[in-house]
Amino acid sequence: MDLQQMGPLMKDVISAMKDVVPVMKDVILAGAAIVGACVAIRGLSTWNRQLKGSTEYDLARRLLKLIYRLRDAINQVRSSLMWAYEMPVPFEEEAQRMSSEQKHYYGLSRAYQDYGLSRAYQARWQKVADIWSEIQAELLEAEALWGSEYKTNLRQCFSFRTSFLLPLSITSLSVTQTKMKR
Repeated sequence: MDLQQMGPLMKDVISAMKDVVPVMKDVILAGAAIVGACVAIRGLSTWNRQLKGSTEYDLARRLLKLIYRLRDAINQVRSSLMWAYEMPVPFEEEAQRMSSEQKHYYGLSRAYQDYGLSRAYQARWQKVADIWSEIQAELLEAEALWGSEYKTNLRQCFSFRTSFLLPLSITSLSVTQTKMKR
């Protein structure tokens, strides 16, 4: 073919390309925007799952630490060994009238009296009650995250509380009443 004959054909092709190229450019840009949006949505959903998972993990870790602290506090309440620092200290007026040796032995001499032991066990139980309060606060967050399903799983874990607290309360009450009768 001759270059002269190709000229008009080339002009037709170029003029047709001028109409097609902007449309192709718009299609390619639209496709790139759609792919970018899909990648962004997938990235956000992955980030959301990761954030939810780390929040649940942190809550579970905090609850487990509190449960371990509760276990240790209960073991301390159940322990029959009573340390001197757990015994009651004299009131200020009484302490002013005592020698340093009397102050030192105050808790030890009162250890075998009913109210001394009762106060020591009440102080031990107070640690359990404080930890229980912390657990209740965390359980509110657990209910917000996990719904009420977690309650069935933890109900057995915390069922001990009533069976443990009731005998201790009755014992403490009877000791206090015995002391009042004297």
